[in-house]
Amino acid sequence: MAPYFQEIAKQTVDAAKDNDKVVLSHATYSEVCRDIVIETIVAGGVPREHITLVELTIDIEVKLRFLYHRFKRQAEQQGTTIEDMCKWLNLEYEGDELTEKKFIKAMMKINGGDWAGEFEPCPSCWKKVDVSGRDISHCNNVDKTLHLTRSSDWTYESICDAVLPCELHCVSVHFTPSLPF
Repeated sequence: MAPYFQEIAKQTVDAAKDNDKVVLSHATYSEVCRDIVIETIVAGGVPREHITLVELTIDIEVKLRFLYHRFKRQAEQQGTTIEDMCKWLNLEYEGDELTEKKFIKAMMKINGGDWAGEFEPCPSCWKKVDVSGRDISHCNNVDKTLHLTRSSDWTYESICDAVLPCELHCVSVHFTPSLPF
């Protein structure tokens, strides 16, 4: 596990050689792994006081509501249903159809809704930013926390216009291993 975290930290240090502002974004549940990232960056020559750590927080029901729609979309893209896709989670819900409301209720029974595992608390010196808003407010919260300014014409709508969906390209690969005998 450590090589991955060391590598993303080394790439961050390399980027800092040519740029005065670098952002490394990663979801790291383990404090030990987060420490590897920080210590590798410091060992790479970046002064600790130049590192700002931000923990993004989100209301669990907001997270689960959007997770439901992501799971549903992914299931459809795979030619299955959300009900079949969620069998591996052992979700318990009434009826045959897994609705958003049932999904949230069932997920809340699994680790309080945090099905991916518990996120080890970040030190109090980290800045926490609530990104529960599904609009420009979460960008505003990040800007405020990091003391950033941006153009007033940057709106949620302009972001949506600029972020275009990519086309999915499926490639089928057939592999027949060579037998050693």
